[in-house]
This record gives sequence, C-alpha cells and structure tokens, in this order.
Amino acid sequence: MWVCRDPEATFLGMPGSVTVRSGGNVVVAIAVWLFCAVALVDGILRGTPGYIVHVTLVVAAVSLAGWIVFFRPRLIVADEGLTMINLVRTYHIPFGSLQSWKVGGTMQAEFRLEGDRIQKATSWGAPGVRRQRPALSAVMGRNRGPIPTPGTAGMANADLRSVTELAVEHREREWQRAHPHGEETVARRTWNWLPVALLVVLILARVAVG
Repeated sequence: MWVCRDPEATFLGMPGSVTVRSGGNVVVAIAVWLFCAVALVDGILRGTPGYIVHVTLVVAAVSLAGWIVFFRPRLIVADEGLTMINLVRTYHIPFGSLQSWKVGGTMQAEFRLEGDRIQKATSWGAPGVRRQRPALSAVMGRNRGPIPTPGTAGMANADLRSVTELAVEHREREWQRAHPHGEETVARRTWNWLPVALLVVLILARVAVG
C-alpha cells in the first residue's frame, strides 16, 4: 500500500489520499518495462535507423500497455470517498453515494448514480484478501504446535485482512462520524480515453511504417 498525494483524487477536494495497488501487478509492470528497456537499447546498438524506429514504436506501445493494464489501475481512498481507476473507466464514489462494498478476491462496490440508479463496479487494481495456507503438518494431522489463544487468533485473522478493506473501513467510519445524519450524493463515471487513444495511435503508427 502506498500513502501519497494522488492528483486523480482532487475531485474530492482533499489534500491527500491513500492509494492501494496490487503488488503483483506492480511487479509485472516493472518486469515489462525492464524488458522494453533492454530491447530498446539492443535495437539502438545493433539495428539500422529503420529498425530503430520500428523497435521504438513497439517498445512504446508495450510499455504504455503495461502501464494501462498493470500499473495504472488502483483504488484511491480519501476522506470523502473513493476513486476506482480501472482499465477504461474511472469511478468517483463519494461515501454519500456508496451503498455497500466488500473485499474478497477483489474489491466490489455498489453506489448510486444520477437518477437513483445503482451500479456495481469491481476494482481492477485494489489488493484482495490473502488466502490462508495451512501448514503441511496441520493438513497431515500432525500439528503439535500450541493451541492459539482467542487473542492471538484474532491477530492472525486481522493479518489476513486486505489493506484495501482496512483503508476503506477506516475512512468510511471517520466520514460517518463527521456526517451522523448522512449526506446523499451521487457517483460519476468517466472514460479513460486518452491513454487508450494514445496506445491505438502507437499501434497504427507501427503498422504504417511496415
């Protein structure tokens, strides 16, 4: 989990926010970018000018695709609500419009749009709940360890909770304390057209140069 100031949460009017991303997605994005960097350097050192142009366009498209698919999707949790950034859509969800949410393998939320329409969305980038893997001795029936006390069992369960769940739960609770009578608002959706359009342009440019 990263704690940072995220410019894409400015619609909430908050100076700061908590941003959560999937660690696995970040690792994949970094691996893609490293591969692209090596391919670009190799193309520059060994290729002809025409080949360098081809490699540059391919590397740019793959790098941008890695950013769109793996690094950009995330959940921003601010004091007044959530910003759920997915591949092609972004959802701005004030707590006053949030109907319900849950974190399992992914984070899902139901919220109210204009016209009292209810929509459900799944976060592509927020970490889900970690799976508990029992020890091999416990699976084989030879768990000789001490029996956990109620207190330690509670701590173990808390360790399995997703950072997404902890972040949303804390901010929503604080918002409810500040708004004891509630505050009905509506969420809004926007299309992430600019990065997708740029990716299309790079692909078409690669096809055009042959």
